[in-house]
Amino acid sequence: MISATNCTEVTYSFSANGSGRRVIITTGDAKTRQRYQELAETSINTYRNVSQNDVRTQRWTSEYAQYTYKAATGLEVPDKDATYTILSTLDKSHANSKISGYLSYREDGQLMYTPQVFSGDSGQVATCQFGTGEFAEPIYDFTDQLAAPTVVDEKTQALFESKLEVR
Repeated sequence: MISATNCTEVTYSFSANGSGRRVIITTGDAKTRQRYQELAETSINTYRNVSQNDVRTQRWTSEYAQYTYKAATGLEVPDKDATYTILSTLDKSHANSKISGYLSYREDGQLMYTPQVFSGDSGQVATCQFGTGEFAEPIYDFTDQLAAPTVVDEKTQALFESKLEVR
């Protein structure tokens, strides 16, 4: 039996300008790149993409969209009884990019991941028809938040830093 592994590529670009120095750390992996190539320039409706027979996943998808709305706005969704979805579009530029994002350190030493975002990327929370996900009506556009850095978990940060020590 042959097993495939996914290898994450990390690239360091060093530059200096007078007394200032910096390093740009980019990251990407084959599985993410392949998924980007499959989804580039497609409209995604997370609820509609779930099988109509999979009620549990439909419920989870709607709850996740509600959670996303609350995390982004600080407010509860307008109608708790409605069905929600996330609508998104992935810019075609992702299909040809080896980079999925950038790594950086905050002043407190916490490793951060910032996704690479292109002008055609978008994300919205929407209401939709129960059972099918059709007739989605956006209620919140979070496109401007797609490039927000997120904290890298401690285990991944430790692994990343152990690889830096080897060099």
